[in-house]
Amino acid sequence: MRANIRIFSVLISIIVPLLLMMTSIRVLLNPFFLDYEYNQPNFPADEFGFSKADRLNWGKLSLVYLTNSAGPEFLSDLKFENGDPIYNERELSHMVDVKNLVQLMIKIMLPMAAFLVLAWILAWRLGWIPQFWKSVSLGGWLTLGMIGLILVGTVINFDALFTGFHHLFFTGST
Repeated sequence: MRANIRIFSVLISIIVPLLLMMTSIRVLLNPFFLDYEYNQPNFPADEFGFSKADRLNWGKLSLVYLTNSAGPEFLSDLKFENGDPIYNERELSHMVDVKNLVQLMIKIMLPMAAFLVLAWILAWRLGWIPQFWKSVSLGGWLTLGMIGLILVGTVINFDALFTGFHHLFFTGST
């Protein structure tokens, strides 16, 4: 019985930060977020000369691609008025990698949330509620620790953090 409580506690403590981060990312993968950000008073101008309307248009289409079931042709078919593609081959390859990661995240979020709900029900039925909330709390502290590490990494060497993230989650030079 003690081993079962420990297994559930460890799983809960691991799932909480993952689910919190994935949920936050999923909320940001929304066209409304782009509208909000691009309409901030000090939002920087585009260094390539895109207008705000262009940036919103292409950005929203790119977000839609990440969360829909379309293949890479969804993006490769996007063209500027002069007929040039919006994305080059390297950028398309990277967007496919990003989509694969986003789709995986979306697929595992619901089972993780369901596990937490079922674990709560089981804890309630078996009298493990204090252990359940202790595990959720530990997961919250782990989340804060991960955020802290990311912030420290950003301050110390953003380029290394960014490159490390890309090597961890994406293939090749995408």
